[in-house]
Amino acid sequence: MASTTRGKLKEHTEGVHRDCEWIKQHCTACLAMLPPKYEPLRENYEGLIKIADQLDKFAQKLYGLL
Repeated sequence: MASTTRGKLKEHTEGVHRDCEWIKQHCTACLAMLPPKYEPLRENYEGLIKIADQLDKFAQKLYGLL
């Protein structure tokens, strides 16, 4: 457990990264369950994965600045 503000910020930013990984895992599981005929749902889950990837990139960049 971090005691400084910088350490706490790093911990929380790492938590954002882990949450992004969970989002991607859950969306991938949903895609595996959906048959191809549900294209609108598939596109939206794929979109969520892209958004989580982008958020993760931002979090990693932010982490590097701390």
